[in-house]
This record gives sequence, structure tokens and C-alpha cells, in this order.
Amino acid sequence: MLVRDEDHAWQVAVQNAEDELRMRPEIFNTDWLKNYMYLGEPDKRMLRSDIISREWDALEHEHPDWDREKIEEEAEKGAEHEMERVEDDPYEYFREFGYDERDIIDKLAVEYEKASEDAVKEDGVVHFLPMYAESLEQVPDSEAVYWEVH
Repeated sequence: MLVRDEDHAWQVAVQNAEDELRMRPEIFNTDWLKNYMYLGEPDKRMLRSDIISREWDALEHEHPDWDREKIEEEAEKGAEHEMERVEDDPYEYFREFGYDERDIIDKLAVEYEKASEDAVKEDGVVHFLPMYAESLEQVPDSEAVYWEVH
């Protein structure tokens, strides 16, 4: 396959890495991939609401003598603590609740662009070129590069 120069080969590799991340994230090392995962804002709001509701129910049961204001205050504190855990490591947070790897990957957002660029930086351009290349070769008297398809 022939491309105009090494920069274009880089772009092809990054796009291919992103495509792989989107279609088959399970082929990437989970410990590496989870560094690019986060919980989106709408999901954070929904999760926070669910946590407050759970905290409220538990506090109401454990402390029947507390008034609504006290329960609300303590439920908010509990939710803040839980949300800090989610922010610190959303992957592990959901893992603790029994989600499997694929469900977690589906639930969390991924910084695809950053992850794909970092994957190419770490593993090399040739690793992510279509039809895996062993090396890039320069076309004589040109900036164009090519790789053999295997």
C-alpha cells in the first residue's frame, strides 16, 4: 500500500487504531484502555441521583428519628463520596458492582482520539497500518512511503 508520506501513514495508523477501539475494544489491554474511560455528564447525573436515592432509603431505615433535612444532608455527603470513587476509577467502580468488561466498556465513554494516538505512539505506526505491516519503506527520490500487505 502506498501513501504520500510518513505523516499520512501516521494518520492512516491513528484512524485504523480508532476504528479498532470503537469496533473491538476487547483486543486492547484493559489496564491500558481504562485510562481513557470516563463517565459522561448525563450518566454522572443519573448515577448521582440513583446513589442519593439509595443513600436516602438506607438512612431513613437506619435513623428513623432523623428529620428530612438531616437525611438529605447525609445522603448528599454519601453521594459525593461515591461520585469521587467514580471519578477516580470508573472502570473499577462498575467492576465492583459485578459488571463484566464488555458491559463496562459499553457503559463508559472513551477518549477515542487520544487513546488511538497514544496507541500508535506506544506500539508504532506499522502496528496499526491496515493489513499489519512489518516496516515502512521510502519510495526512492520521493516522500512517499509504502508497506507490504501480509
